[in-house]
Amino acid sequence: MGEPVFEREEVFDRDYLYFYVPIVDGEQAVESAALLWRLLRLRPAICVLDLACGHGRIANELAATGACVVGLDREELFLRYAVQAARSRNLLSLPSSQDAADSSRNPFSSAVASPAYVQGDMRFLPFSQDFERVVCWFSSFGYFGDEDNRKVLGEVHRSLCPGGLFLLDLQNRERLVGCSLSPLSMENGEDCIVDTRWYDPMSGRLETTRLVYRGKKQRRVQFSVRLFSFPEIRDWLRHAGFKNVRAVDEQGGAYDPEKSYRMIVLSEA
Repeated sequence: MGEPVFEREEVFDRDYLYFYVPIVDGEQAVESAALLWRLLRLRPAICVLDLACGHGRIANELAATGACVVGLDREELFLRYAVQAARSRNLLSLPSSQDAADSSRNPFSSAVASPAYVQGDMRFLPFSQDFERVVCWFSSFGYFGDEDNRKVLGEVHRSLCPGGLFLLDLQNRERLVGCSLSPLSMENGEDCIVDTRWYDPMSGRLETTRLVYRGKKQRRVQFSVRLFSFPEIRDWLRHAGFKNVRAVDEQGGAYDPEKSYRMIVLSEA
């Protein structure tokens, strides 16, 4: 089986920001950050990596509440937006000369202005035991083939301090494939996107064809994401070196395979 179809530059573009930002920013981002603060037992100045941080909505919220955050993403457009959003909230400040000297020894220490944004590929992380927490939020894991997806987990483990925590936010496959996958739509004014989805049990992937209607233009995009049962992702994490793997639902409560909308997986390096 070849690599899955994923038109990355067509999916994560200006249209993505146009449709998603009004929905997922603001109150939803604040609530998500509060949940992460609780589940990851965060505290002021703790070093957190927001993996596949996108346009920075979670990284900026965590930084605003006192964490020392590095956001990594592959898309330069999203990172520019994240930095601009951080500046608009006065979150970015230059460290002192002494802090700069400290950060030269450890570029991801709490001395660095937070949030900091890094362009990179989650399969090749430029870190080694630099973080006490890593979060991968909003279904940002599973777009690659299985070999590369496993590589990401290994890179996360290498980036964490011993005993550090990893939070992985996934769609709940069991509930999703057990219900009718009707088209999903998202609107902004008179513009909209429509997603037609189907589950391929042979690949374990949720396939999506997206139609984007914006202004007088219409375009078609294809992408897919790997879905997991809890036993499968638990075994993948254990193989990558993680331990104490458990799952909670979208509110941090007991995970129910049949009813939970999300499967949030917590594990320890």
